[in-house]
Amino acid sequence: MDLLFGLRVRVWPLTTAIWEQAAARARRLGLEMGGHAEAIETAGGKISGLPNLTDPDARAGLSQMLFVVALAQCAIFEWEGAGDADGNAIPPSDDAIATLMSGFPAIADQFVTKYTAAQAEAVAEGKGSGISPAGTSAEVPDTARGAETRISPAAEVRQ
Repeated sequence: MDLLFGLRVRVWPLTTAIWEQAAARARRLGLEMGGHAEAIETAGGKISGLPNLTDPDARAGLSQMLFVVALAQCAIFEWEGAGDADGNAIPPSDDAIATLMSGFPAIADQFVTKYTAAQAEAVAEGKGSGISPAGTSAEVPDTARGAETRISPAAEVRQ
């Protein structure tokens, strides 16, 4: 998969297992971060480099970033075009992938868009194929005439 700045990554196919692994990893990292931040602040320290974790939007953004990093870590097994400050190629490791995805938002966004494209297309294709809201007659016109109302033979005999 080609990404910005000449980066090319090879990834495992997206499966439910990879998605859930990434989600679990992101949740775990978020909880660990929150616990460490609380301990540091309780000890009188200051947190730098993280958004204000009391702000729900900041927490949501951090959670999304952690998920993108985790998804990339679970998916990428090879890359070309990634190097250190001296231009030396570096292998994809969890730390290198985290640095890339958290440091270059445009690459992170492009990675998620391209990596999940096939599933997004499959979901979009099925949008018109769902169950009708009130049965099939709610979506298409009737093709049969209505039944005539008749008095039953038993009712005729009683009259």
